[in-house]
Amino acid sequence: MVLERPIRTFSPHAALRWIWLGVTALLLGAAPIAGALAQAFPARTVRLVVGAPPGGSTDLIARLLAARLQEEWKSPVIVENRPGAGGVVGASSVSKAAPDGYALLVGFTGQFLVNPTQQEKLPYDPLRDFEPVSMLSTGPLLLVANPTLPVNSVRELIEYAKTQPGALDHATGGSGFFYAAEYFQRQTGTELRSIPYIGMPAVVNAVLAGTVPLAFVDLPPAITLLRTGRLKALGATTARRLDALPDLPAIAETVPGYDYALWTALFAPAGLPADVLATLHRETVRAMDAQDLQAKMRAVGLQPSSSTPRELGEMVRRYVALVDAIAGGKAK
Repeated sequence: MVLERPIRTFSPHAALRWIWLGVTALLLGAAPIAGALAQAFPARTVRLVVGAPPGGSTDLIARLLAARLQEEWKSPVIVENRPGAGGVVGASSVSKAAPDGYALLVGFTGQFLVNPTQQEKLPYDPLRDFEPVSMLSTGPLLLVANPTLPVNSVRELIEYAKTQPGALDHATGGSGFFYAAEYFQRQTGTELRSIPYIGMPAVVNAVLAGTVPLAFVDLPPAITLLRTGRLKALGATTARRLDALPDLPAIAETVPGYDYALWTALFAPAGLPADVLATLHRETVRAMDAQDLQAKMRAVGLQPSSSTPRELGEMVRRYVALVDAIAGGKAK
């Protein structure tokens, strides 16, 4: 006996049903892949570029942030110090990097606000070439002197400087610090001579050695030296006294209206994809909110801070215009 196979007729409905099942299976299979791709950042080492040598406040903030991000991401995050030209070298390198989130700038005041007023041909545009991510901190400066300088207050310094205009030197470790001194001179009618150094450690060492008697400095490298008497502080640059040094007068107590603080913020190259920006912003804010990180920053006089990318961008634009106006004849 021969058994014949039944003849199967074509059913459009059945065909459509099988096609739909196949497409659904493909979509379901692709979903984990798409999710993995969306969460791929970071897939390799992230570099936090600092345009200053190790030892200053920007470097300290970068290292605290790098440690928190690395712990969160379980992926390497390194700090790369690229000092030179008041932060121009570091900022320029990030402005030219691929906009993928793997090269970021821990930027500071001088790179964005002061350099444009002092250099005619910057290799980067502070408004056009960077994607703001978040504020990181704000911090005052200290006006410090070698203990042998015969002044013990801002008032005495002003009187002393006016007896020998242009003869009293101050060391500067970058454009942000230079501008603090320029602002002081404009407000007090004094004339100080600027001696440039590469980075804050070199500035502090110069004042310790007495090579240069005076400087505006960060708190982190100076605060221990003040407490041991190797440096003497004349004033803080903020409008009010500092919690970390409550006995030190603010310069504004002698020079009304003097108020100057540096800030640090995180930037990426312009053109960063929106999803990577969102990840960087979220994880940076989470890191800056960590209580142990904040305690370490406040111990050296730094104020932890954060912002949205839009808030940071608006602040930079506003202060670029302000500093340009205050710089007056020194603007480019």
